[in-house]
Amino acid sequence: RMNAIEEEKESNSQLLQRMSKIEQQMNKLIVQNMDPEQQRFKSWMESTNSLAAYYDAFVAHGITDFAKFGSLGMQDIKNMGIDDIQHQMMILTKVLELSR
Repeated sequence: RMNAIEEEKESNSQLLQRMSKIEQQMNKLIVQNMDPEQQRFKSWMESTNSLAAYYDAFVAHGITDFAKFGSLGMQDIKNMGIDDIQHQMMILTKVLELSR
């Protein structure tokens, strides 16, 4: 019984590793298909610790470059499902920093 559990754990671990590799390959392909401005925006988002977690949400709402990000307002951020007021303010701060 114990061997079956250990084998299942090992199998799950291997599956997770394979999934991680596939995800990395997909991300590389996505970046290759982006225009340079979108690539710069993605890199900036990922390097900005406070924004990295929201990159997918921004993309899902069509925010894929600096111009679109710079036009965000509080209602836009709320409409994206970002409900935490501290996170909303942090995003608005970044928007204002970019517009300076």
